[in-house]
Amino acid sequence: MTPRLTPRPLLLAVLFLAPHPAPAQAQTQAQAQAQTQEKQDKPVCPWLTEGTAAVTLGTPVTTAVTLHGDPDRPEGTCLFTAPQGSLLEIAVIAVSTAPSEPACPANSLKLPGIGNEATFCHTDNRDRISSRVRDLSFRTTLSLQPPTPQPDTRQQEAHQQQLERIAEQVAGNLF
Repeated sequence: MTPRLTPRPLLLAVLFLAPHPAPAQAQTQAQAQAQTQEKQDKPVCPWLTEGTAAVTLGTPVTTAVTLHGDPDRPEGTCLFTAPQGSLLEIAVIAVSTAPSEPACPANSLKLPGIGNEATFCHTDNRDRISSRVRDLSFRTTLSLQPPTPQPDTRQQEAHQQQLERIAEQVAGNLF
């Protein structure tokens, strides 16, 4: 014996009375889709997210990304800029084409565990870590505005720690 299907009036009423998107909601959805498409068309930094850069700089950022080379292992730069002028820059280049002069002086602080041969230095009101992962050299630079003429030891340590976290993420993404 086969069971009989009987209509369920309550279920039918719910389906017919369910809210349909209003024109304003449809327009908002269309705008969201357009923004998503725009973000997809804009190059994204392969080594660090815009959100992480915003947290580091303490404010929303604008992003400029320049990539070239192999899409699976690109080279290039990501520049995250805050409205007040602070910036975070990541530059990745093949070791074979890297400049012969180091990003940090020879007597700079050595940082174990961040790629190979990582060094930290503070020059021109900028904190910088340079390192290497396999055949790629990278540099992370943090410049906070307004610059402090003589940052105290705690500020310098805090900036160094921020930049070390960024460099660790970049090195991890290059592996």
